[in-house]
Amino acid sequence: MNRKLNILLVGSGPSIYSSTIKLLDNPNLDLTLIDNSDINKLPNSNFDCFYDDKFINSSRLKNNEIFNSSKTIENKITRSFGGLSTVWGSAVHKYLDKEKNIYKDLDIELDKYYSYFDQNEHFLTNDIDKQENFININSNIQVTEFINNNQKSDNNFSYSRFLYNYVDKKPTKICSKCDSLKILCSVNSLWSTTKKFKELIDSNKIKYIPNHELVSFSETSDEILCKLRNHKDVNIEKKFDYIFIGAGAFGTSKILLRSKIVDRVLIQNSDAVSVPFLKQSNMYLNRVSHPLMFSNTETEGKLLFSQIYFYSDNLVKIFFANKLINNSAKISPLILKNLFGGLRIFIDPTISSKIRLKYSNGNITSEFISQDKKLVNKILSKYFKSLHKSGIYPINFLKKELLYGESYHFGSQFSHSKILNINNSNVNGNVNGLKRTYVVDSSVLPVVNTGPITYTVMANSLRISEAFLKSIKN
Repeated sequence: MNRKLNILLVGSGPSIYSSTIKLLDNPNLDLTLIDNSDINKLPNSNFDCFYDDKFINSSRLKNNEIFNSSKTIENKITRSFGGLSTVWGSAVHKYLDKEKNIYKDLDIELDKYYSYFDQNEHFLTNDIDKQENFININSNIQVTEFINNNQKSDNNFSYSRFLYNYVDKKPTKICSKCDSLKILCSVNSLWSTTKKFKELIDSNKIKYIPNHELVSFSETSDEILCKLRNHKDVNIEKKFDYIFIGAGAFGTSKILLRSKIVDRVLIQNSDAVSVPFLKQSNMYLNRVSHPLMFSNTETEGKLLFSQIYFYSDNLVKIFFANKLINNSAKISPLILKNLFGGLRIFIDPTISSKIRLKYSNGNITSEFISQDKKLVNKILSKYFKSLHKSGIYPINFLKKELLYGESYHFGSQFSHSKILNINNSNVNGNVNGLKRTYVVDSSVLPVVNTGPITYTVMANSLRISEAFLKSIKN
């Protein structure tokens, strides 16, 4: 009997989770997971409020580690993912038509992989059409009225949708700490790959080495030599048959740069703009700090995707530490508060800012490349005018730009391509001629999603892993 193949899984995000569940289909694979944390320390409670006082005004936590505490990057890259929800990757949306055509040109079809997750995950939505694994939160009657009244709009309004860690189906409970729906604010309630991996580790389906990172690796014809490092800067070397890397765009870039697979990368980005808006008031209480609607459109040939928020006291609490502001907001009349909302708009990556990383003499340096500001402003102006027809009036002078990765929609530095060069991958995620190393995160997406990126990353990773299983059978 042939020995089991040893597979190293690098990272514990959605891409590696997707690879793991597919690779587990083959019992002759021995899977080892490493990440730069300790999944075993996941809090057990599902009932503590995520928006407790310690989270006030810290929904976008600073992370100075990526570029060696470079002061130029400290306010750009963040540990918290997912926008105003403060939960990484919970919002999901399939790729848009223009993005889909890019995949089609590469002979990549993701729809069946989206369908896999549609059938096997649980979702929160305020969509009135319920499915068995869709939990309806019934958050705001005005949303249904708005969508029904704007069915012919070019802005393609739709109900928001989130991945959810299935606990119960009681969405009406209210949290005493934040006054939000408890199903949305509880620790571990919204979807988390950490929780998923803990279940796999506890059931001995995968091995786990906590608090380690992959520093570098080198391939031979029949194995990969990996240099690992723990939190105490102790290095160890291990050999594996194959590696699946899903450390995120920056983490994956660092690994390939240090391994001298490439000497520079250009990370694509979908810049974001947050802007408040005025709308017609209503008397429905909104207790959700998450976006209630999505919108996707194309303006001047460029894609825009928006998450649409309605006012909630909890949303004010998250973003303003000032007690006077919070207290004043709470006591304001409902009819006044409900005049306000907010847009988080993601912009076509072709005109967004970018980050270039270079590796030289053992050091990684960074360089910012500015967005096409004139074109971005022109497109936003037209988009705002189109929203007026639906009764949404963005307050343009209060908009805030999120550039250089602050939106956390980035990747494509090793994008899939039929014409390969040193910084491309083939459709199976093999970069620069690598045979035993598969990159499965946003790094290899042929285009950075304008909408939520997690769902497409998961679908693409599942596709790559399925192709790998077929290849080792031959």
